[in-house]
Amino acid sequence: MIQTFRFKLTAFICFFALFALNTFAKSYIISPLPLPQQEIINIDTRKCSNSCLFDFFAKGQFFSFVAFFDPQTNNTQLRSKLSEVLSDLGIFHQMLPPTLQGNAKIKLALLMPKKIIGRYSASSIDTILAYLMARGNDFVFEIFDTGNESAANLRDTYAQITQNDYDFVIAILTENGAQEFVNLNISLPTYLPTINKKQIKSSVISKNLIFGGIDYEAQIELLLSLAGGKSIATYNDNSFIGRNLGKILKNKSKRVIFEEVIDAKSATTITQKLGTYGRFIGGNAVFFNTPVVKTGLIASQLALSKQKPDKLLSTQINFNPSLLLLIQKSERKNLFIANIINNQNQHLVEYASLLGGDLRYDWVNYSTAIGVEQLIASQIAQNNRFFKENVKDSQVEYINKIFKSDTKNFYEY
Repeated sequence: MIQTFRFKLTAFICFFALFALNTFAKSYIISPLPLPQQEIINIDTRKCSNSCLFDFFAKGQFFSFVAFFDPQTNNTQLRSKLSEVLSDLGIFHQMLPPTLQGNAKIKLALLMPKKIIGRYSASSIDTILAYLMARGNDFVFEIFDTGNESAANLRDTYAQITQNDYDFVIAILTENGAQEFVNLNISLPTYLPTINKKQIKSSVISKNLIFGGIDYEAQIELLLSLAGGKSIATYNDNSFIGRNLGKILKNKSKRVIFEEVIDAKSATTITQKLGTYGRFIGGNAVFFNTPVVKTGLIASQLALSKQKPDKLLSTQINFNPSLLLLIQKSERKNLFIANIINNQNQHLVEYASLLGGDLRYDWVNYSTAIGVEQLIASQIAQNNRFFKENVKDSQVEYINKIFKSDTKNFYEY
């Protein structure tokens, strides 16, 4: 969904000319008519303070926000929200005031298929803005929605980014999209926060690519060390990641004696099966390759069994405070979760939280923030970095640690 309209920061909206051109004109002769323009005209004589602008933004009144916006403002948060609004409206380049882009030290593009990646389309934007604003540098930040993850859309969108002279790219993609993406001509430093390099099947990977995804194999190996010589029962979600984690586990251990794929219905009927399958659970290690809600349902039902599991184990997917509400503290005493989110700059954590980004528990947001830092590392003194993670062979190196939980929090084991 690449748009190539021209707009001005004054404006009212005029789509009819564009509609007419698209509907009735089909010619290979270049028209002498000027391109249609879109304007946002502020016809209100009242002034709008910073709080007034924030109010427009919060209510979703984006055209009023743009119309009242003062290009001379020094409020970094308002400037960032303007960037976000213009990007979402598809009019970023044409309407961003020159005073906000002329001397920017950082020009960062976010490439993603919004509908496919779901909730991360919003939280990743918030996380990137939080990091850039916490740094205090002037920046230009634009979102490029690819629509889907077809090779053609990824190629065309990336080409648009390069043509607009961006310095860096963050690309949030699924594994399927990443497989297509790595085959492009990657000419700019580009970071993939959701993908681990091990997931890429291509034998040739551009040196401009950095991967920030979790190494689930390493997390499972760490958890297996806790299982000792115990036999293993595993519950796998019926999603791609759940099945994949189950496959990794079976490849890493020959001690898996019971495996069940869990959907929404079967997660509520565990107790009915304990009479048959309880012997596989009692005294053994149970792996949860299921998301938080299903894990909570299953663990609570296993607690009712006469044959108790020895340990409850899970990867990053269950490092979530909601789990503390779903499983009683007494039932969590043998729960161990692998986690890569490290203690980092609390100023950044709180800043991100105010904007809607979660750097405490959401590993995709955490990886995204690390990616911004890695891309602009040349502009940051080593002793002024927010994160301790390094990059080796184009992959962020995380330190996997085991966490347990008390009444309200997770803590390192």
